[in-house]
Amino acid sequence: MKKFIFNLLIYFPVLIIIVVVNYFVDPAHRYARKNYVSVIVKMLDQGHVTNIDDNFDERELKLLLAADRAKTDVDMLILGSSRAMLISEQLFPGKTCLNLSVSGAGMNDEAALFQACLRNQIQIKRVILLVDPHFFNEMNSGFPGKALEHDYQDYLQASGKKESCEESFTPQDNRISALKVIEEFFSKLDRKMNVLSPSYFQKAIQHLITKEGSSLYNTEHYDNPGNTIHTDGSWSYNEKFRNQPQKEIDRSGMLYHYKGWDHYNSLSQQKIEELEQLISYIRGNGCEVLILNSSYHPYTYKRLISLKEYRCLKTAMELIPKLAVTHQLQIIGTFDPAKSHCDKNDFYDAMHMSAQGIEKIISSFTERTDSVANRSRSSVTH
Repeated sequence: MKKFIFNLLIYFPVLIIIVVVNYFVDPAHRYARKNYVSVIVKMLDQGHVTNIDDNFDERELKLLLAADRAKTDVDMLILGSSRAMLISEQLFPGKTCLNLSVSGAGMNDEAALFQACLRNQIQIKRVILLVDPHFFNEMNSGFPGKALEHDYQDYLQASGKKESCEESFTPQDNRISALKVIEEFFSKLDRKMNVLSPSYFQKAIQHLITKEGSSLYNTEHYDNPGNTIHTDGSWSYNEKFRNQPQKEIDRSGMLYHYKGWDHYNSLSQQKIEELEQLISYIRGNGCEVLILNSSYHPYTYKRLISLKEYRCLKTAMELIPKLAVTHQLQIIGTFDPAKSHCDKNDFYDAMHMSAQGIEKIISSFTERTDSVANRSRSSVTH
């Protein structure tokens, strides 16, 4: 007992110091998330913002960004996952853009963020909608992030699907929902327990000494040492991620596995109908819809079309262009990097195109549409 009390007297002050430093220095902003995203949006009014960490609520940020752009006109609204976050206003000269893509987005996230734009009375001409093959996985819950729940419910009401999410859940959905609740609980626990982390304490001390890699600041530069959010909501990755060795990038393509591909045994007709409903809703609000197919790294794509375990992904990749034709939608890019005139040098990893790769598929689309427009004008004059 005496030994226990002795050890407690020695180590307890140390634990208190670690907790205090980790909580109040907080180099990754783990305990000030709401303030963090609002600060970013306010800073965006002054230009690009860099040194964004990779552990904040992107959905909350994009909601605040939509509110900040309330009652403005937008030529191009980009909705998608991290595979669309690099699409920027720079790629559409003379056009205004708003990129509300968020990591890990599904169709429900896209629907909710579009509804948020309507709520903020943003006048949108075109919507670039990322559609990935795993969207049709019947095991994909597709629940929007917590920050988007209100706008998603509004979308369901406005689009004519009046039943609430809870009413439309199947027993399978309930199991998935329970798993997500458990995952969220442990995620929050991990973040809170981080106050006891010696490694986080080390990072906090380093921050106190050097102030390196944690303070947000405005910059005139488009690409920076840290992650950067641009005034149009698009994103630039940090220098380390952008400059990974090609061998490491290729290796990720050879070995990559995304959990959204698991248990993909059939294409869900319900998911297909949900996509068609979203397209119809966007069009019904006076917007043109363009479908974005972001390419995979060549090695990743080869696995997806050749391995039996990914046969549904291959089927989905073939289905999406057919849906676009059925609904008379233009497509930007392809999943096949070769058809997008991209090679392994146009990727940051297994499934994220580099800025150079994104520029290739957008340039190909704009050149194609400009050519069609020129032919149309020529036929009218003659």
